[in-house]
Amino acid sequence: MNLVNVRNRLTGLLMLALLAGGCSAPTVSPPSVSPSPLPSAAGPEQLIVEPADLFAGDAAKFSPFLGSYAGSVFVRYKGDKKYLSVSYKVWENGKASESAVSKHSLPMMNGDATASKDYNGEFIVSVREVTDDKDEGILNSYTVTISLKDPGGSTTSSFTVPVNRKLFTQSHLLKLQEKITIPDSTPTAVWGFAASNANAVTFISGKLPEEEASKAPYAFLMYLTLE
Repeated sequence: MNLVNVRNRLTGLLMLALLAGGCSAPTVSPPSVSPSPLPSAAGPEQLIVEPADLFAGDAAKFSPFLGSYAGSVFVRYKGDKKYLSVSYKVWENGKASESAVSKHSLPMMNGDATASKDYNGEFIVSVREVTDDKDEGILNSYTVTISLKDPGGSTTSSFTVPVNRKLFTQSHLLKLQEKITIPDSTPTAVWGFAASNANAVTFISGKLPEEEASKAPYAFLMYLTLE
């Protein structure tokens, strides 16, 4: 079996072990600073998303296994919605490809299935590169693993994004820098990465992920909203 495939399988198993609720496997520790209280001014159908540090404290030891393209955000919601809708977009030369959109649903349960809830969880994503079996300089696809973790457990899903191009020489994570509010049915970018083969490309920190993606030769973004 190709070494890259073995590494990807091991990564998937580790991700499941880290995020499985109610088991004895080690879990990713939350940042030392907890998310702020849910703002009282937020409407009943608004999702509050805040920056998080997936590898804070002792959890830093898991970083090599999840790869350089991994991160998380806190998600908070008060209302009757039951699912978090997750999608992605590929950006090239400042424009999003509408054909490269895939939707996935993760249940917001907090350990129960009641309709009305005050939900607190963490959305986690890991993206692994899958290279060609005959030419490791060719990037065939991304294997994307997503999970929604809360005090009641976690739900994990994986999917594949076709790429089929040469590997990039540099990359940069696109992360939230401050808390944002996402209206119902409005997918909003919360995490991603930009990549390039030009060493002269610079990225502006402190901007929203989509703003940075619009200035990059290539970007992969994850979007969240309520469902």
